[in-house]
Amino acid sequence: MGIRILPPEVVGRIAAGEVVTSPAAVVKELIENALDAGATRVEVEIRRGGTDLIRVKDDGSGIPAPEVRLAFHRHATSKLSGLADLGRIVTLGFRGEALAAIGQAADVTLVSRTRAESSGSYIRVVGGEVVEEGRRPAAPGTVVTVRNLFAHLPARRRFLRDPRVEAAEVGQVVGRFALAYPEIEFKFASEGRVRLRTPGDGQLRTAAAEVWGDGVARQLIGVGRVVEAGRLAVTGLVGPPAVHRPTRNELAVFVNRRWVQNRRLYAALEAAYVGVIPAGRHPVGAVNILVDPAEVDVNVHPAKAEVRFAYEGEVLTALRQAVREALKAHGLVPELELAGVGGGDGAQLAFGLGAEADGRAAPNRLPRLRVIGQFEGKFILAEGPDGLYVFDQHVVHERVLYDAFRRALASGRVETQGLLDPVPVELTAQEAPILAAPKARLNLEAAGFRFEPFGPDAVLLRGVPALFAGAVDPAGLFKEAVMALLGTEGPWEHRVAARLACRRAVKAGDPLTERDMQELIDRLETAELVSTCPHGRHIFRRLPSQYLASAFGRA
Repeated sequence: MGIRILPPEVVGRIAAGEVVTSPAAVVKELIENALDAGATRVEVEIRRGGTDLIRVKDDGSGIPAPEVRLAFHRHATSKLSGLADLGRIVTLGFRGEALAAIGQAADVTLVSRTRAESSGSYIRVVGGEVVEEGRRPAAPGTVVTVRNLFAHLPARRRFLRDPRVEAAEVGQVVGRFALAYPEIEFKFASEGRVRLRTPGDGQLRTAAAEVWGDGVARQLIGVGRVVEAGRLAVTGLVGPPAVHRPTRNELAVFVNRRWVQNRRLYAALEAAYVGVIPAGRHPVGAVNILVDPAEVDVNVHPAKAEVRFAYEGEVLTALRQAVREALKAHGLVPELELAGVGGGDGAQLAFGLGAEADGRAAPNRLPRLRVIGQFEGKFILAEGPDGLYVFDQHVVHERVLYDAFRRALASGRVETQGLLDPVPVELTAQEAPILAAPKARLNLEAAGFRFEPFGPDAVLLRGVPALFAGAVDPAGLFKEAVMALLGTEGPWEHRVAARLACRRAVKAGDPLTERDMQELIDRLETAELVSTCPHGRHIFRRLPSQYLASAFGRA
């Protein structure tokens, strides 16, 4: 076969496949158009994960009647006028590909009216061809309705996931826009049910409460650092080290309010948590990096989710320092350093059981310890033969619970404690698809949960693992187990045990009696691994006897 120029319809379908990769990608492009049009309210509705229906409605400036048909042409846009504009992009969209690509991939209707017009323009595009157009009554703004997504791209339609998974991804996209634009009112409905609604009051914390829940939003701390006014600044909210997740689903980084996928940015943000967050876990937060548009290139990929910086190192440093400073300002970054004594030799605070003085390997067990008190309601102090031990009471209890539950899972004998009153558990758009898998339900039952369907997106919880039966929130415990199954780090038994143990363990601030503390330490002494908790956090630190003696001149 010789080289030839492809027909326009083939070129259009190929281009559509680059831009419109999923229902979530369609929603993202349409919301970007709405925001670029100055909308103050955006409503998103989907059915069957967006494959049957996507409708995005806004109150923006609308499209003038003579330009409605032109909007469905490739590379037709109102956002660029020449080559120079590519060097300083200030809008979310700019490629002029979205509507053309969506029109190639689905049955699309658009109704739009400017405030200067008395009625709206109507157009219907199917498979890239205009099949209807005219005028009809409409409110100012634009409504785009997408039906039968990928009907004209069967290869792409075959690879769509379960509708509930697609719906969850759409929900994430809407949530990110709500975090980036807290002054905009967003509403997201799936299968006729409202899943997300933000008031558009301009407060990031309010938006975070709607997206992630009040419990998380209340704990977020402000980030604000201006490197150079008008050129580089970092703002947003981040969670304390105690709030962490197995994935980055609740961590969003924006560049000029555009959500981006840049591994180096996320690594820089997470570097601010080094030493205070477990290995393999991720913080929660929404951070916006304000950069001079002339110093960032967003024209990297058709999805516009990747960016390049003219001075990347400076941006990464600013992000890391801004978050670290916020944590320090709230006393959330421990800076315990032991000054050297006796000729400048540094003293190290041990994190586990080191080698014996004569070079022999020490056993991976604790020596016999005597509890001497509790400090700040967070730490257990204990006297040992080789120094003072300081335990994080939450992490100790977490390790003990984890080990006990893993043993029960391995033996296949996890006891269930029935609930006196069954508890209805509402599932989020992200949680519901997990329970759709039969294997997930079997794993939850093996872990000691007893439940049954209770409507389209809910279950009736009748029993929980006996080891965690004292939990004041059985529904929260169940949701932790469900989300653990979503992870990929290690076997499911480890993920479930780790999350349940973390949720059920005593918390910082919980008062403990001396008997409670001694019992915890005694149980830890018999554990096989006592250095870290299941998430990688250190369980204790040991202040060596020789350091204390040197520090007080008694060496």
